[in-house]
Amino acid sequence: MSLTLKSVLTAGLLLLGFQAAAQDIPQAFQGKWAGHYEGKVSPKHIRALCAMGYDENAAMDNVDVSEDSGFYIEIGKKSIELNGWEWGAKYTKLNYRIYSPDKIAGTARVREEEPEQGTQIYNDNFEFSLNRGVLTQRFRDFSTDGSGKKVWRTRTLMRCK
Repeated sequence: MSLTLKSVLTAGLLLLGFQAAAQDIPQAFQGKWAGHYEGKVSPKHIRALCAMGYDENAAMDNVDVSEDSGFYIEIGKKSIELNGWEWGAKYTKLNYRIYSPDKIAGTARVREEEPEQGTQIYNDNFEFSLNRGVLTQRFRDFSTDGSGKKVWRTRTLMRCK
């Protein structure tokens, strides 16, 4: 293969990668969503979480973090912001490997903030899907068995109106 052909192919592939990264997040995903850190939620609980909002929910000191605290995701045109109990992360520079009206997945630049660990910046995978108005996020997290291994978890959220 000639050097010129290789250069043209490389430039074309780079351009395609840039275009995929520059795409807006599909409109159906955009907006404010609420749920729990992990697991499913009821429409009644979502209405309460949305009415309360993240700032008030995070200020509650007497809630059981595993069951009662809210988890919020705000999806814009180019970024995804996650906020949970004393934790937040913002996904930017999204590169899609799946891009459809009901599913997006790929890699992103993550800026994570935690009180004990400060700010961390790293690349990570993301995966979101929509089904009948419910947003599902698959994510990797540390196992609760103390092994330090990462396992797949799922959270479901509903749109705040």
